[in-house]
Parts: sequence; C-alpha cells; structure tokens
Amino acid sequence: MLAHEAVADVDALIERLAQAHVVVLEQSPASQAHHDLQLDLPDGLQEIALVACNELYGAPRALLERADVILELP
Repeated sequence: MLAHEAVADVDALIERLAQAHVVVLEQSPASQAHHDLQLDLPDGLQEIALVACNELYGAPRALLERADVILELP
C-alpha cells in the first residue's frame, strides 16, 4: 500500500509509481468519467496509486503519459 505522500519532483514521483497502477485525477481529453471507471488490474499487482495534482495548473504531461487511467470527477 502506498501511503499518503507529497512529491515535488515529477521524475521522482514517476519512479516511485513504477510498480503501481496509476489513476490520475485530471480534466483532459483522455479523461474518463468516474461512473465509467473499470479497473482491469494485471495479475499480481499490489499497489494502486490515486494521484491528485494542483487544481489550478493540472497534472504534468509526463505524469499523464505514465497514468494507466485519467479520471475526471465532477
């Protein structure tokens, strides 16, 4: 289980999430609605990371590229 963490460096965050299924909360053309979310997790996966970013500036592009799911909440 990943505990609550605040990470200032995106590269360090992406490295930390290497073995996790990453769900990023973000408004994006690639976002899916929360009611459509279906997590298809690989066998043996131990960690799911829910990542919330700065609401004003959004998620960095590198993090969106790493995300397994981009989820939009109303």
